[in-house]
Amino acid sequence: MNDEDSERNLGGYVPPYPDDFGFDIAVNGKITTWDKEKFMIHAKEISYNEAIYPLVNDETLSGDVELALRVRSESDPKLAGLTVTHIYWS
Repeated sequence: MNDEDSERNLGGYVPPYPDDFGFDIAVNGKITTWDKEKFMIHAKEISYNEAIYPLVNDETLSGDVELALRVRSESDPKLAGLTVTHIYWS
């Protein structure tokens, strides 16, 4: 590992997601997949490094819901990262 790999990069350049980026959303076992383009269309960045993604818009769902998220890339899995801090359900 070189010095560049071990240094923190706060507020610097953020590389784009890989072209084969995939984002899977599973609600009660039903999987919806977004490619990179659709993921970026849904992203509503409200400030630097903070965005809102409307994952589910189905008003017929009620009660307990099982939710699973998967971010993936075969070409560069390290660049296909996502941090989730809050999930709102109403």
